[in-house]
Amino acid sequence: MVAIQDGVCYCLNPRPTLPGFGEQINLPSVYSRTPEVCISKGYQSLPDLGICVKYFTFKATWTDAKDHCNQDGGYLINLNTDKKYTTIMKMTANSEDLPHIGGFTDSFPDFKWTRGGSVDTQQWGLGEPNGHGTEKCLAISQIRRGFVDSPCHRSYYFICEILF
Repeated sequence: MVAIQDGVCYCLNPRPTLPGFGEQINLPSVYSRTPEVCISKGYQSLPDLGICVKYFTFKATWTDAKDHCNQDGGYLINLNTDKKYTTIMKMTANSEDLPHIGGFTDSFPDFKWTRGGSVDTQQWGLGEPNGHGTEKCLAISQIRRGFVDSPCHRSYYFICEILF
């Protein structure tokens, strides 16, 4: 998988296999950021995840939150691994808010991450998704214990991530 931030390409799979060939290609991993770059922007470094995160305590719509993260050189957090999901759920354990995260749908109930890939159905909160197509963006809920679908126009706090 490749992610582009600030015009810099990050190879997230340094040894991809060509379909049908079974040979690995030697591509160098390109990581030009250091945690200090994120920290200088007020982010918390999570070295074991290779990211920095920031919980923004002003409210924005999902699109405005996504744009704000992009302006910082990141994106709304994609909780696309169990380790990231568990880490963020622990970080927000005392919160009753519904912070926006980087999931959305064009075709209910199939949610996807802004950086690609499908949202894991095992991490949906109790009774979710329940928007039946009218709630097209993702937030996380401690009360529901997982992902919740939410109207994109609602203003919530949000969580950004930056790769390093």
